[in-house]
Amino acid sequence: MNALVESLKSHWLEKRIRIQAGASLDQIKSFESHYQVCLPQDLRDYFTTVNGMEKGEIDEELFSFLPLEGVKSIPEELGQFGGIPDYREITRSLPDARRWVRNRRLPDMFCGLCYQALRRT
Repeated sequence: MNALVESLKSHWLEKRIRIQAGASLDQIKSFESHYQVCLPQDLRDYFTTVNGMEKGEIDEELFSFLPLEGVKSIPEELGQFGGIPDYREITRSLPDARRWVRNRRLPDMFCGLCYQALRRT
């Protein structure tokens, strides 16, 4: 088990942040199959140890960590967003857009586990 993930889990529990139980390996395999990606081991460790925070929870930095189900493809996440900026064109301009997934809430400070975009290799 990943020490960084365990440290994060302990921190959240100490702060009384409600977290979800880890995802099963079957859920991870289903996700990988659906999106045609292979999650790096540290990200697998994160999702199997703690599958995000409960809905509505945030940490002291105002981050909310989503569960595996919250990770969507670029077209699913941004394809209909016509705000500022207008992302609707990304589904046509990004090569193999359906093979890119985005998790909008894993913060950059979590470098070992942060993958803003994953693409099948």
